[in-house]
Amino acid sequence: EEVRRVFHETKDQLDTMLMIDFLQRLGIDYHFNEEIKSKIDYLCNNYFSIIDDGVHNFVKVTLLFRLSRQARHPISSDIFSIFLDGKGNFSTSLRKETDGMINLYEASYLNTGEEMLYRANTFASEHLKSSMACLEPNDARFIQQTLDYPYHMSLQRYKARQYLDHHH
Repeated sequence: EEVRRVFHETKDQLDTMLMIDFLQRLGIDYHFNEEIKSKIDYLCNNYFSIIDDGVHNFVKVTLLFRLSRQARHPISSDIFSIFLDGKGNFSTSLRKETDGMINLYEASYLNTGEEMLYRANTFASEHLKSSMACLEPNDARFIQQTLDYPYHMSLQRYKARQYLDHHH
């Protein structure tokens, strides 16, 4: 009930998405199906406010895309066009955003044949692999596990254990 109360009181879009992601990664989202569906419906209906808030928040947009696709909401991969440079490639400045890269990588596995998501997979995997040398061992191990076993391609209980190990 306490989690449900906090979930209802959460008004910030990023906090809402992070809470949904957290519940899913822990494997307890089934207790909150109605709340999650309601929040994702709201986010999808108002996603322009997320991408047009004047600050192109990479983590916010990648998480919105991933959660929307997971919930089977029709969201276009063109949402990522705001992160492309003049040549049509993902901007290299994004590589500093590890959480955004992880979300982009995992979102790329929700591809329905879109070129943008094939490029996103290549871009994110290359940058995640290259960043591992500069990270703490626990963070590098988490990224390697993500690269080897993307969230959508793994058993939920196994991923929940990895997530807990990484975040304790």
